[in-house]
Amino acid sequence: MNPIPNSTQLDRVGLGPTATGAGDEQALHYINLRLRYLGLPTFDLESDSGLADMMGNLVALSREKDRLLSNHLCPVDQRIQNFLYEYLDGEALIPRLPNRTFVLDRYGLARALSLPPDRDEFSSDIITSY
Repeated sequence: MNPIPNSTQLDRVGLGPTATGAGDEQALHYINLRLRYLGLPTFDLESDSGLADMMGNLVALSREKDRLLSNHLCPVDQRIQNFLYEYLDGEALIPRLPNRTFVLDRYGLARALSLPPDRDEFSSDIITSY
């Protein structure tokens, strides 16, 4: 077994020579599209150039399909939900897992979401991140 990963292995996890940075404009557009799909507010980007309007109908169609399937959870979430039902049986209020989630399906999305799109740092009374 070779301890040094090859470029194909690095590409799979987003660390290869073709990886794009988290602050990439394309990543920000992708995040905005995903947020719009979930019905959440988005960040205004200067380079948007009408992309939001063009994708509006596609997003609406996809959201309607998700609405029709809204009571279905993925298998892992369904197992967790079943556990909650069994464990909390008889309680007045049993929590329900969310049906709409933001899936981090691309390299760099977690980092891009951890900071404001227009700055390289965030500060509050409990945390400072840069």
